[in-house]
Amino acid sequence: PAMERLFANKGLEVYVETSFIDLDEKVVVYLDGKNTKTMKADTKYDTFGCEIPNDLIRKDGGNYKFEFWGTVNKDGKDATVYANVGFYNNWDDEGTKDWMLVDNNGDGYNEYLVACGGADKWFHIHTWNNVTNTYGNGLFFYTTHDTKDKHAMVDYNKGVQVYYNGTEYTITKTVNNIVAFRLTSDTTNTLITEGALYNNLVGVCEKIFGFLGFKYEEALYMTDAHFSHYFGKIDALEKTITYPTGNIVVAPVSPELPQTGDNASIVGFAMIAVALVAAAVVTVKKVRA
Repeated sequence: PAMERLFANKGLEVYVETSFIDLDEKVVVYLDGKNTKTMKADTKYDTFGCEIPNDLIRKDGGNYKFEFWGTVNKDGKDATVYANVGFYNNWDDEGTKDWMLVDNNGDGYNEYLVACGGADKWFHIHTWNNVTNTYGNGLFFYTTHDTKDKHAMVDYNKGVQVYYNGTEYTITKTVNNIVAFRLTSDTTNTLITEGALYNNLVGVCEKIFGFLGFKYEEALYMTDAHFSHYFGKIDALEKTITYPTGNIVVAPVSPELPQTGDNASIVGFAMIAVALVAAAVVTVKKVRA
């Protein structure tokens, strides 16, 4: 069931990147040995990426293969093809504001929503309800730079805010360094330091910081790239093939599929039905100046 939800909610993605190889634009896609379509690689960056159609999970199965051609572009360097196939949490783009629904345990359900304001310099991180498709309680972080800027840091001058039951509270510290809260709209700066509301606000903080993997005091740099790096991959099978210097023409052998024992990863089972993209025939030619 988790695998079916991942196919339906996330989609199985293929990604290829090369080093010292110029990819041809044409990429041929085969389904069960038949040429089904031609796709395009990004020759500017020598990469290719696509989502495998849901035909793959039809009852009688399906076997996809991708054929790439490229030319070695630098003499005396090992040429490399890096490929992966798997399930990912991706950013959805809406102009300057992006969001990412995050499945952080591979069950096919989204547990969190991350949204960012780009040049508006903020991140919102909330729990996510898959039944109602709505966000719940969470934290707001303001940043010092555009969220796509590698220099973007949490702007503590504006305060980290807690969103709880539709109301915003700002995290602060008392003179003895104890975490406290104040109603963001309260100009009297009255602190909330105990009671049921205080405990619920602490619970929201613990939930979100537990997801992020660090504590309030440890929140430093925060960028779009951080979320892609740490929360983008749900599960994937990755393979790297290197064509050593001196080989004139190389066709890689097929790598072995993962064993389906008790400890096999969830995506390992999908590989039985999917042609491993790195095993596609990638023929390269040695070019000398």
